[in-house]
Amino acid sequence: MSAGQDFLQEQVTLSAPQDGDRGGGPRTPNRTCLGCREEAAKRTLTRLVRGLDGTVRLDRTGRAPGRGAYLHPSMGCIELARRRRALERALKAQVDTALWGDLETAARREAAPATALPEDG
Repeated sequence: MSAGQDFLQEQVTLSAPQDGDRGGGPRTPNRTCLGCREEAAKRTLTRLVRGLDGTVRLDRTGRAPGRGAYLHPSMGCIELARRRRALERALKAQVDTALWGDLETAARREAAPATALPEDG
């Protein structure tokens, strides 16, 4: 082969999919947390939605209609989002104080260790 053909062959050669590449398996949807701005699997984040009536609420199903935003269920991310008013900007709506309380309660519930079942003795 000539030098031009070698160069062309190098350009055409396809590499095998690496870890993290789309290889054809099922993809898990990722979303960005408004608090820490890190990407995470959608199922690990808490979704908030601005409904058709303009109110912001917790979306436990992840399928409610309206504009959605995501947060990690951790106090750190909730506080960052609150301080930066990230939720208000993302959803383009006011977030009720009670909703922040609900988010904090959910975060505490996530952080609490599971209670051990009593052993049969």
